[in-house]
Amino acid sequence: MLSSVSDPRHKSYITYTQEEILFFRILSYCYHFKSMREITRELNNDHGIQTSRLLFGDELEEVPHGDTINSYLEEVSIDQLRHILREMLRELMKKNFLMDLK
Repeated sequence: MLSSVSDPRHKSYITYTQEEILFFRILSYCYHFKSMREITRELNNDHGIQTSRLLFGDELEEVPHGDTINSYLEEVSIDQLRHILREMLRELMKKNFLMDLK
């Protein structure tokens, strides 16, 4: 689902996949991080890096920096991000995940 977003970045500057960037941004919302610095401080540890390796199969040395995430989000299409959000919510509703939160 996250890979369906067209990548606006120049190919030679890409260190992290879109999926990694979007995943860590979504994760930061789940943890209620209030700043980009907090994202970097809290997720850039052995556990965060190991999680990324398990999910994405790559050999990251660190998670995307908050500024990298922001820079990407400034370039990507808002309409595509909204579409992903709708699809994620649709999947959660289909699986009755949101019903458990009542």
